[in-house]
Amino acid sequence: MINSFFFISDTFFEPDKNLLGEDNIYFSFLVNPSIKESLDNLYNFTERIKLFEFALTLDIHEAPTEESIKFIMSFLFLPCYLRIEQQPLINLSGTSQELLVKTSSALTAYLSSQGFNNVIINRFTRSADQSETNSCRLFISSSELLKNYRQVLQSDQFYNNPVFFYAHSTDVFVESVSALQQIEREFKESYPKLYTLINNNRMLEKEVGRLRRKMVYTEDELNHQKQYNDILRSEHSTKELQKYYDQEYEILPKWYKRIGHILKVITGKRTFRSLFRDDVKKYKN
Repeated sequence: MINSFFFISDTFFEPDKNLLGEDNIYFSFLVNPSIKESLDNLYNFTERIKLFEFALTLDIHEAPTEESIKFIMSFLFLPCYLRIEQQPLINLSGTSQELLVKTSSALTAYLSSQGFNNVIINRFTRSADQSETNSCRLFISSSELLKNYRQVLQSDQFYNNPVFFYAHSTDVFVESVSALQQIEREFKESYPKLYTLINNNRMLEKEVGRLRRKMVYTEDELNHQKQYNDILRSEHSTKELQKYYDQEYEILPKWYKRIGHILKVITGKRTFRSLFRDDVKKYKN
C-alpha cells in the first residue's frame, strides 16, 4: 500500500496475519485508559497471543492519570508492540482537540523521561473536522473510507497520508483491505510511472531513516566513549599514572627511545621487522 492504513478495533480478535504482512497495513486496539480493566484485559490478551504486531489507540475522555500513563508505557516493552522505523506508535482518539493535545504532551513528557524519546503519537477526532495540523480523521463507514481514498488518490496529496478506520470485526477488516488493494491496483494501472516513483521514493525514505538511526547510534556511542574516558581520567590514580608517564617517558629524546627499541630486538622481546613496518606483530610472546 502506498499510504499507511491503521485498522482499529474495540473488540479483541486476531486479524488475518497474511494481510498484516503487507506493507503499510497496521492493526490497533481501541481502549479507554480511564478504565483500568480495559488496559488489563488487553494486556493479558496480547501477551497471550504474541503472534502479530499491534498498537494502542487510546479513547480519551479525560486527562490520563500518572498510573494509567505508566500502564500504557508497559505495553511498549512487549515484543509484539508495533514499531514503525524502530519508533513505537500510539494513537489518540477523542472529541476534544484540546484534550487530545494535552494528553499527547503529557504522554510525550513522561515517556521521554523514561527513555522513550522517539514515540510517534497520532491524534484524530471522531468528527469530520480535519482542519488542525497533526490531527486526522477516523472513518467509521467502509463505503465512506473507500470513497475518500479514491478522492485522495486523485488529488495532489495522494501520498504519505495515514488513514484510520474502525474495523469492528475480522470480516470488515478483510473486506476493507481487499477493497483498498483494488483501488490501488486501479491507480497503478492508470498511472504506472507515478506508482513506480512513489514506491521508489518510499524505499529511499526507508534507507534515509536507516542511515539517520545509524548516525544517531554512532553519535551516542562516541559520547559514551568520551564520558567513559573522562571518568577514567578523572580518577586520581589514573591522573597520577598519566603524569608519571609524561614526566618519565615523553620527555626523553627520540634517539634515546630508538635505542630502547633496538635493545628490545637484541634481547628478543621485539621483532626486527616491526621497526620498519606498522602492519606486523610488534612484540614476541
